[in-house]
Amino acid sequence: GRGTSPTHCVGSFVWRELLDLSRTLQFASPCTANMESAPTGLKKPVFIKIGDLKPTSSGVNLIAEVVSCNIVGERTRPDGSRILIAECLVADDTGCLVLSARNAQVDAIDMSAGTPTIEIRKGKIEMFQGIMRLMVDKWGLVRAAAEAASFEPDTTYNLSNVEYELVNVQDDSGR
Repeated sequence: GRGTSPTHCVGSFVWRELLDLSRTLQFASPCTANMESAPTGLKKPVFIKIGDLKPTSSGVNLIAEVVSCNIVGERTRPDGSRILIAECLVADDTGCLVLSARNAQVDAIDMSAGTPTIEIRKGKIEMFQGIMRLMVDKWGLVRAAAEAASFEPDTTYNLSNVEYELVNVQDDSGR
């Protein structure tokens, strides 16, 4: 009778038969059917120039030289860990900008060797009192570049000296 055998379930499918069938067949879903032809590995990052940055830029990858670096804040937490904040002027051949570096990012910038070249990954522009600053959060990376910069840094065009103002635009109806 129906349901008397422990191998039956709702709809009278047999679990053992399904299990044996699934072991012998290899199911290919549409998502995994073309996995062999899909390229594996990470995409190469696209590096931009400092002169191309805008107040809304995010996901910024760039190579720059650190022209100067000043520690602006250093505190010790009650648990003994330290908070270190530095403002560094970074430049490439199209301009310069202030980078706000924190903790390990400051350690990655070794100013003892002159003007180090750094690589910034996943940086973003933050507006601070109407001026642009480049920041890198916990998902980004600041590290010494693999090779020295092949450009002469341009410090005459400082994007952090340009003041921006947020303007509310009204349409014709006065909203």
